[in-house]
Amino acid sequence: MDMSDYTIDLSVPHCRWWLAVTAPFSSWRSCCDWDHLHICHSTSKEEHLEGLDESWGITSRKELHHMIRRLAHGEVHADGDDHSFDRFLCSAPAQWRDFLASAKDEEQFNVRKFHEMTIRLVGRVGFMAFDHARATALVRWGHQLDWVTDEELAFLLSYVAHEVQRHYLNWDQYLHSYALGRSWWVYTINESQTAEKLLNGGNDQGSISYRRYLNAFKSDTMPDYENLPFNMPLPHLDVPESLIKLFESDESEELEDLEDLEDQDEHSEIDKESENINEEAAQ
Repeated sequence: MDMSDYTIDLSVPHCRWWLAVTAPFSSWRSCCDWDHLHICHSTSKEEHLEGLDESWGITSRKELHHMIRRLAHGEVHADGDDHSFDRFLCSAPAQWRDFLASAKDEEQFNVRKFHEMTIRLVGRVGFMAFDHARATALVRWGHQLDWVTDEELAFLLSYVAHEVQRHYLNWDQYLHSYALGRSWWVYTINESQTAEKLLNGGNDQGSISYRRYLNAFKSDTMPDYENLPFNMPLPHLDVPESLIKLFESDESEELEDLEDLEDQDEHSEIDKESENINEEAAQ
């Protein structure tokens, strides 16, 4: 392993490409800079720890890496709700109209329409960019907390960057996917606003819509994507030994848990047999 490959140097194009993946996440946060390794560098470690616990339920290095892995694979918010993406892609027009008509109420109808709009705008990637951008944000926060080593930092940023190149056609599709995904997430945590208002661009002061995020992406604080070609060749890095050991320890723990469950089942069966024997003897 050549350690120089794991050095983050912002003068190197592929390193700036890695960090640009986080940019839509930081675009609406005044305290964050996408091109600073620690994007929220003015935030203290204590504040980061508190935020990870409150917003993510993350209180340890292991939990952090588990969430990063799930986000990198688009397993958190990418697919939206009610299998609507798959349903739309696998349905004939008449079948989709029937599915919309079967909505139990106007709220569910608008949710399904939003998923349809998403597919028409960005294709099957759906809300996946919302997961990918947040994965790299957690990587960079983790590094600031010493929960992510220098080698893990470079590898994880590289890994997610390759996932981005694999799933999207260009930066525009990536940014639109993020805007749609964040709009969906805001709706899921905001019970006071209807799907029609929040997902379809309600204009009251409290709503946060898809259009607002797209406008944020036009800010001068965003990367100059024209100088970061989407298909730029990016290095492939080996998985650091520390991550291999971390996930191997998880597999060992899962195996031990499984063995404990099997032991409990065996003891339970023995207990049941003993109870039956005692009942027979009592009769």
